[in-house]
Amino acid sequence: MNIGICKFCGNEKELIRAHIIPESLYPADENGNRMQFVLDGRGERPKSKLQNGEFDTDLVCRECEDLFNTGDNYAKQLLVDRRSEVRAKKTEQGATYFEYTDVNYKSLKLFFISLLWRAHASSRRNFDQVDIGAKHEADIRRMIREGDPGLPDDFAVVMLRAKSGPLDKMGAAPTPRRMPDSIRVYEFLLFGYIAYVKVDQRPYGYQFRNGQLTSGMPLLMLEIPIEETPFFRFAKDAYSMAVATQDQLRSSNSRRAQ
Repeated sequence: MNIGICKFCGNEKELIRAHIIPESLYPADENGNRMQFVLDGRGERPKSKLQNGEFDTDLVCRECEDLFNTGDNYAKQLLVDRRSEVRAKKTEQGATYFEYTDVNYKSLKLFFISLLWRAHASSRRNFDQVDIGAKHEADIRRMIREGDPGLPDDFAVVMLRAKSGPLDKMGAAPTPRRMPDSIRVYEFLLFGYIAYVKVDQRPYGYQFRNGQLTSGMPLLMLEIPIEETPFFRFAKDAYSMAVATQDQLRSSNSRRAQ
């Protein structure tokens, strides 16, 4: 039994084995094993994480973990289960995009702000670049407790969808970035998606405001080839590692079976 201080409610309780990125988002192989390759948040190297990915045993109690469930389950339903159902469209300029309709703004927004809080509060080394500050941290905890997703500009979410390929199997520790006008965001690579969560009091400019998650509106995601992402080189490296590891396992299993 692991007794400690829950970082969400502040009470001394039994702490659980809590995932930062929900396990349900990890892609499963043909045997149902959920293997993921996690990129170092500093962009230094790919890191393999077998089976269950990144988790923290000193983060939250069961009651507080349960506060994340609705958002986590909805993100899996929308981003994983519906991915193949959403058809590509073209803009007048020829860019490919995807239009996700009937999006539950509240559930998806709470998923992303809870993901940001978990990364901020975790003591795991992969997340040590995430520091949203005391005010943002307190605001997010209140929003999660009250089930309040806030206004679209509050921790605004903008998403891109990567072309099918190595990034489908990649998760990365969130990385601080600067958008145009130096708007502060955290960038999440989530198994075929790239999400930006704003941690700036200023609103996005018009080019991002039109695409941010908004209640009652479809969620539009531009498709981006992996060659145009900062993760491309590491995606290739990690994908090669994955193939080599799987080949070694198959060869080892074959020898044992003989």
